[in-house]
This record gives sequence, structure tokens and C-alpha cells, in this order.
Amino acid sequence: MASEASIDWSIPKLIPGQLVAGNRYLLIQKLGEGGMGVVWRADDRRLGEPVALKFPPSQIRADAVALDYLRRETARSHRLSHPYIVRTHDFHEAEEEPAFISME
Repeated sequence: MASEASIDWSIPKLIPGQLVAGNRYLLIQKLGEGGMGVVWRADDRRLGEPVALKFPPSQIRADAVALDYLRRETARSHRLSHPYIVRTHDFHEAEEEPAFISME
């Protein structure tokens, strides 16, 4: 079992102005960072609206079980609609890019 010190919890290197997801999202500003990843304000260039993109840390992206759980949670969250719940749009995965969740 890996020790806590050997676990890679790094966050993907992202910068304002960077395009992700096939140039669909333009990163505007980092909103926050914590143990479950980093959240960016972005513009959805396809729909023409602002979104939040949550990028999980490397440890989660490299763990097939954790990634599958994140996919299922995103699908469940996508079906929720309530004024006090942030609307989840999609879970994005592509080769050569960090995975992320898009939210309102």
C-alpha cells in the first residue's frame, strides 16, 4: 500500500486563456483549489455561457475505480434540478487532457 507521502495529489497545470475539450471551453479564472481538485470559471464557446469546470487531482484521474465512481456520480447529479443545487452538465474525458466535470 502506498504511503500518503507517495500519493500524487497534483492538480493539472492550467492557465487563464487556455482552451480545453477540443477548444470548447476557454479558462477564465481559477476559483478555488482543494483536496478534491481545482475549479475554474470558463466560457462554453459552443453554448455561449459561463460554466464552472472541476478538475480532479491526478490520483483520482489515475484510479480506474475512482474515475468510474466520478462518472456515475456525475450522471446522477445531472438528473437533479433544484434552485439550491448546482446543475451538473457533463463529465469530460479525452486523451491527452485532464478529465473534468462541467457545471453551471
